[in-house]
Amino acid sequence: MTSAEAYDGTYSQAIAQEGSTEPGEYARITTDVVHPFDSAKAVQLNFRAKIPSLALARITAKLEFYDDQGMYISNAYKEITNTTVSFTVFELYTLIPDNTQKVAIILGGEVTDYGGYYRVYIDDVSLTEQAANMNQTQVGIVSGELRFSTLSGSFLDVKLTNSGIMETVATTTAAITDDTGRAEGWNLKISATNFISDELNDPSSEGQAAYALMIPISAMKLETSSVNHVAGQQVHPVHGPVAHSITVSGSSQTIVKADPGFGSGSYQVVIGYRLVIPKTLQIVSQSGTGSKFKVGDYVGARSSIYTATLNFSAGTGL
Repeated sequence: MTSAEAYDGTYSQAIAQEGSTEPGEYARITTDVVHPFDSAKAVQLNFRAKIPSLALARITAKLEFYDDQGMYISNAYKEITNTTVSFTVFELYTLIPDNTQKVAIILGGEVTDYGGYYRVYIDDVSLTEQAANMNQTQVGIVSGELRFSTLSGSFLDVKLTNSGIMETVATTTAAITDDTGRAEGWNLKISATNFISDELNDPSSEGQAAYALMIPISAMKLETSSVNHVAGQQVHPVHGPVAHSITVSGSSQTIVKADPGFGSGSYQVVIGYRLVIPKTLQIVSQSGTGSKFKVGDYVGARSSIYTATLNFSAGTGL
């Protein structure tokens, strides 16, 4: 049984749904308040309610706002899901939307599941217009740093051969984050030293001398993939961050670049190194006596560990 009785007793109004009910069934009382409302203010709905029974249902208080053409603007909503022993005061406070000419006050109940029921008595309903309670707050964003890191990686060992190509590869991941908050753009650059061997015995000296050999850094190519977005500003296809492949040298060269206004985020790029080792290598240092070679001469490639230093720099205006 559904009822929206005119009055219960002298003043309170009763709304109830009991018996065989289904989800979505509702009963409500609607009152319209029409006059020009000030959007710089707020409205507060006050009412007292006594809810002796409530199960698988909810009691709702709603304010709907309309313009002078009767077009719906927005609403504010309050839900009550607990019973009360006696009359209890409830409030609903909200700002008034622009162009409001009518406010509909809707009080009622709704069944949320099969067999749901409720009974509510409503009294002392009032809607008051009042100054909006608005507070201003601020937050400051403090600039951070332009940060760069890379995971170190070594080349795969290569077998010495004079009849084929001696080629080896290595892969690393570079991560760069612009937390400066200035959106000035940035460059990631690289330079490198030549690969220098451990000190090697000089066979021409009958064990009296030694030398070190060099693999020129120009034998190494750096190949980059696309830049992966991690967080912050998305990657722009033209303005970046954009990655570049290069032949590595002792001079600083750009491998990842973000134009001004772009790159305010965190990014990763996979870097591949490809090294083709010459079959003859230059002597770059020498010690001892009795050698038949001098610094600058070329000899056949020797087995050893060759080490180079990669220098990365990240910054703006580079």
